[in-house]
Amino acid sequence: MADCKICGCTGWFFFITTEGLCRHCAHLVSIDMEQRSRAARASARLADQTLNPQSKITHLDLAVRNLETLADYEKRGIPTPETSAEKTLRKARSERDRLVLRTAREELRDLMLRVRRESEPEGKAALYSDFLRKLQEYGV
Repeated sequence: MADCKICGCTGWFFFITTEGLCRHCAHLVSIDMEQRSRAARASARLADQTLNPQSKITHLDLAVRNLETLADYEKRGIPTPETSAEKTLRKARSERDRLVLRTAREELRDLMLRVRRESEPEGKAALYSDFLRKLQEYGV
């Protein structure tokens, strides 16, 4: 007898699908996968369309979170709507990391110009603190 890959139920009274899921989990997983796949594609599309780096990073973060769940389904042997969620996830993470690095470098150049113009130590410290807060928001 096979166990459900999600809830682990087993027995004579539980029908297991070819994907290895009980009927209840198969229904829930199919809904979840479809919504996450749609959300990942929409987030990636919005990231491509926006010019604002912070918005782009936010959209890529959403795409990565949804793709992580889809990749987890794939690891359990459950086919997903995405052709290869793991490959798409690696690509989205890489794109996000490149964007964060490029954005942080640009903001660092801007910061250094503003720090050179600032004469008060308190003002310089405030500029550095703001920059560190932005880096934390990026997950660096």
